[in-house]
Amino acid sequence: MKRLELDEISGKSLDKKVAHRLLPYLRPHLLAFSFSVLLVFVSAGVALYAPRLLGRIVDQALLPKDRTLLYQLVGLFVGLELLRLAAMYWQNFNLQKMGQKVMQAIRAELFARLIRMPVPFFDKNPVGKLVTRVTNDTANLSELFSATFVMLLSDILLI
Repeated sequence: MKRLELDEISGKSLDKKVAHRLLPYLRPHLLAFSFSVLLVFVSAGVALYAPRLLGRIVDQALLPKDRTLLYQLVGLFVGLELLRLAAMYWQNFNLQKMGQKVMQAIRAELFARLIRMPVPFFDKNPVGKLVTRVTNDTANLSELFSATFVMLLSDILLI
């Protein structure tokens, strides 16, 4: 019964100690992460400016029926939305790529550690369970790197 108790999840989503242990894996990718953060600012800025621009389109171009200004403002709106789309695409691409490289390093280290374990360790712990735990835990970390950081930062900026 004690072995089941050790496998239970503690309930904490992200502990400070865990975050500090992950930092060495992130350091080589600091430039890519910084670029992705910059792209979050770009996409959030465009998203926040879009309603104001739509208001200008209605108030200054549609109601007075100024076609020249309408075409200019609609062109600006479409251009800004394309910029936002490109920023979101590259931000997601960079973070996915960075997350995969970090996960590759973590997986390689974990599997190397598993291989170095003494034989009696494998008598007490089934290999399938160990490999499943390593695989699932690294998949969860990958999701944290690729999606959670960006969504958190983007939501904070929009608020």
